[in-house]
Amino acid sequence: MLVAYLRAVKETFPDAWGDDKRVSYSLLQPAGLQMMLALLPDVMQRCDFHENFSYDVETFKRQLEPVAALALLGNWGKTAVAEAISIKPKREMLLGQLKEALKVRPPV
Repeated sequence: MLVAYLRAVKETFPDAWGDDKRVSYSLLQPAGLQMMLALLPDVMQRCDFHENFSYDVETFKRQLEPVAALALLGNWGKTAVAEAISIKPKREMLLGQLKEALKVRPPV
């Protein structure tokens, strides 16, 4: 399941994942990976609700869409998130915003 989730992260943020030297993107920095791993329970909850408890690359990708769509994340570009992940209180605030975007909301 973890491998499928990380593959979904890779496919959702291909440019950021491909920046293995961490020159332009922050996803592969320890703080970026830690945040994405911290989102796994929230993404799984979305899979439970929207995907009938299915956990594979495609379901994870679909349920990561709210995070990918956030302008504040800026596709994990350093210019967008470097400041937001620089110190623990700021990381916690960004993580809270990402978790809020992933909250399961019943249909209206």
